[in-house]
Amino acid sequence: MPGFCGFVLSEEKKIPDSFDISFPALTPRAEKTVAFGNFWTKQSIIDKFAEEKLFQEDSSHFISTDGVILNSQSQKNKYAASDLFSLLKKMYQEHPDTFPSELRGDFDGLVFDKKEKRWTLFTNHMGSKWVFYFFDQPSNTFIFGTELKWVTELMRKLGFPPRLDVEGAYCLLTFGYMLGQKTLVESVQKIPPGSILDYQNGALSCKQYYQINNEPPVDLPKQKIIQELDARFRIAVSAEYEKDLEFGYQHIATLSGGLDSRMNVCYAKKLGYEKILNITFSQSNYLDEKIAKKIASEWNMDFLFFSLDNGNFLKPIEEIVLTNDGLALYSGAAHAYGMLSCLFWEKFGILHTGQIGDAVLGSFLSKRKKKQSSLPGAYSTLLNDKIRRQFAEELQGNPNEEVFKFINRAFNGAFNGYRSIEQFTEFSSPFLYPDFFDFAVKIPSKFRMSEQIYKDWILEKVPEAAKYAWEKTGVKVGSGKLPIFIKKAQRYARRLLLGKNGIYSMNPFNFWFESNPSLNSSFSSFFSENIDLLASHPELREDTKELFEKGNPLEKTQPLSLLAAYRLLRLN
Repeated sequence: MPGFCGFVLSEEKKIPDSFDISFPALTPRAEKTVAFGNFWTKQSIIDKFAEEKLFQEDSSHFISTDGVILNSQSQKNKYAASDLFSLLKKMYQEHPDTFPSELRGDFDGLVFDKKEKRWTLFTNHMGSKWVFYFFDQPSNTFIFGTELKWVTELMRKLGFPPRLDVEGAYCLLTFGYMLGQKTLVESVQKIPPGSILDYQNGALSCKQYYQINNEPPVDLPKQKIIQELDARFRIAVSAEYEKDLEFGYQHIATLSGGLDSRMNVCYAKKLGYEKILNITFSQSNYLDEKIAKKIASEWNMDFLFFSLDNGNFLKPIEEIVLTNDGLALYSGAAHAYGMLSCLFWEKFGILHTGQIGDAVLGSFLSKRKKKQSSLPGAYSTLLNDKIRRQFAEELQGNPNEEVFKFINRAFNGAFNGYRSIEQFTEFSSPFLYPDFFDFAVKIPSKFRMSEQIYKDWILEKVPEAAKYAWEKTGVKVGSGKLPIFIKKAQRYARRLLLGKNGIYSMNPFNFWFESNPSLNSSFSSFFSENIDLLASHPELREDTKELFEKGNPLEKTQPLSLLAAYRLLRLN
């Protein structure tokens, strides 16, 4: 997670001019450091869209940002600002508690008001760029950073040895990601999506300028809803691809057998954006490869495929955990990292994705009431009892189950893939563009259930995208119930014939584990070499051991993620 970090000490303390700290990184970074009396900060960024990654000051303010602001040009025009620094300073001065609300894109940042001695950290609407913080009130020490390992290293340097948050560990061993704003480190939290965190006069305050609001539903007929969806999606796609052109980059996009990435690429083509390199990763000859290859070929686009055969991309455990600090299971981002690390990124811009399009358009809605014993979205249920209280509190802290799923399963879980992407370039998804997202989640559930409005929208407005099979069903969008039933029956029969170790998805973990002994060996070796790191947490150690020994191959990656994170963060 490139970006920035820093700390603020009590006013009577001064930071030595020689103070500095180095951090591990997987790709080359450009670094800058600055100190203002009791305040020290460092920027460490990849060389993509660098002109928008501020680390700049004038006599009254210092501003640091990371990521991409898609509407920076239009906002500069609106505020009569000559550059991004002037724009953000003016927006902050006029609306200090809400200024990021007008921005669009995947970004985060820091504003230091020198006169008011106010430090303001901010996230984008969906929190796709993570920012962490630690505050010790007795000593008035405030530490922040866009990487958890940076925060823990600064804590250690400043006399606050980081300790494992056991509840966070159980999040990882069950859900496979954190719940709420928790991390793996005691007293270190993540700033919520759409929020501003202020530090001033020895006190912290957090304000949300944006919240997911899926109620009340919009009162429009289906035809009007489809028209509005289409118009908003067009704007979102255009904003992403225009940013590439603004910086002279070539387009690159993910493409699979699903609908989300297909809609992104299809709309880009429809709007006239050419020379798009489509990238796909999956088990060879699975639907994701076949469908994506067919789409790219028939739409005259370049296509690059990365085979996940044998699961060897899962072996560099510590390297992949370095991308996400162990805040989600490493296997959830390993395939993306494996492919992206093979590419030469100099000429490419934003990696365009269809991130959580299905969820935005209905897949997070529950058709029936869940059993009280279930943990929706958990990768493993073996240790359910260790997380049930925390799960219940987090669920109750959200307006409804769908919002809970967005905050946790999507923003904490699915965004795991973004942590791999940002080692090489920036990312975006038109489904997460606030103006599209806000409208889509308010579509009445009778239309969104089973993603029906999604399918209706495609058939009416983008019929060319419906010409190909949908990986989820195996048949084209709009196929009747009988073809879907037949395809389901065929898949069921195949599972009965081949057993649990057959190839049924882009990620057939069981098949890889059984057919590649070296993968099994590499998992076992890493586990046995590191399990005693948890010796000071005996109950957690035994639970971690039990999950590794009894869990399926995918579940085994959860204990491995925890152990790799414990080593990386050097926890107690």
